Amino acid sequence: MRWSPAAVAIPSEEDMRSETVINLERSGYSEDISMKSLSARSSENRKKRKLDNQKSNEKQVQGKKAKLGTAIYMQKQLDCLINAVESYCRIDAPECSSTSECITLLRGLPGVEPCNEPFKLSSRLFLKHEYREMFLAIKNPDVKLYWLKEQLKLKGWACSIAECMTLLSSLPGVEPCDELYMLGTRLFMKREYKEMSDALKNSDVQLDWLKEELKKEAKATQKK
Repeated sequence: MRWSPAAVAIPSEEDMRSETVINLERSGYSEDISMKSLSARSSENRKKRKLDNQKSNEKQVQGKKAKLGTAIYMQKQLDCLINAVESYCRIDAPECSSTSECITLLRGLPGVEPCNEPFKLSSRLFLKHEYREMFLAIKNPDVKLYWLKEQLKLKGWACSIAECMTLLSSLPGVEPCDELYMLGTRLFMKREYKEMSDALKNSDVQLDWLKEELKKEAKATQKK
C-alpha cells in the first residue's frame, strides 16, 4: 500500500487540548495551578472582606459621631435654656418697688399712722407689684396720698370706718360717745353710708344728711 498524506489522520484541536491536560495532570502541574488559583482567590476574598469591614466600621463611626454631635448640640441648647431661666429667676425686683420701702413711705404720709384703717388698707394694696411700683414712682407726698385714696376708692375700700369716725367727731354738735355719735357709728357699719358721708364735703350738709338718715333708721327700727 502506497503512503499518501491524506492517509495520515490529523488530530483535532479538542484532542490536542485533552492530551495537554492529561500530560499536565501526569506531570503534577495541574494540581499546582489549581492550588495557586484557589490561594489567589482566597486572598482576594479576604482583602475584599477586610475592605468591606473597614467601610462598615467607618460608617458606624461616622454615624456615632453624627449622633454624638447631635446629642452635644441638644445638650448645649438645653444648658443655654436653663441658664436663661435661672438668670431670669435670679433677677431681683428693684429696691424701689419693695414692700418694706412702700410701708416706710406710707407711714410718713399725713393722716396715716401704723395700724389705723388707711394704713391697713394701703398695706393690702401693696401686696401687688404694680401698685408698689406706681406708688413709689410718685414723688410728691400729697399726690401720693391722693393717688392712694383714689385706688382705695376703686377697690371699694375708700371710706373706712376710722375716717368716718374722725369726720363724725368733727361735726358741730357731735361729741364722742353722745347719742348722735353712737348712732352714727352704727350707721357707718354699712359701706354705702360711709361712701356718702365721704362724698359730702360740707360739714353742715354732712350733719343734716346724717340726722335724716338716723331718723329713717329709727323709724325702720320702730316698725320692726
